[in-house]
Amino acid sequence: MDKKKLMAAAPLVAASFILLAGCGTAITSGVVLGKKDVPAHDITRWVPHYRTTCRTTYVYSSSQHGYTSSYSCQMLYAYSLPVSRYVPENWQLHIHNSQQDGWVSVNEVTYNSQAVNSGWQAAEGS
Repeated sequence: MDKKKLMAAAPLVAASFILLAGCGTAITSGVVLGKKDVPAHDITRWVPHYRTTCRTTYVYSSSQHGYTSSYSCQMLYAYSLPVSRYVPENWQLHIHNSQQDGWVSVNEVTYNSQAVNSGWQAAEGS
């Protein structure tokens, strides 16, 4: 697939992931199958930066009695910069019930009070 088609398809793919992420209902109860404490951390990505060089070329044409011009641009890689994002500590429980199975984010108190193989019920309003 050429680069232009790939760049044109990127927003559609991103929108599809966003729509799919919102599908389904939240898990509200079940049995705790596992626990995961994810420590606070930074995510660093190198973001490329580009520079664009454009130029106009004039060519004299005796048959047309004047100049014709063409305009072209070229995007060139210039450099990359690190961009960091802080991710706070989070606590998750692996919950299973007859219709659903997945990881649920909870607060630290709930995480510490739940044992594996115990029943779990979401708090009201969450």
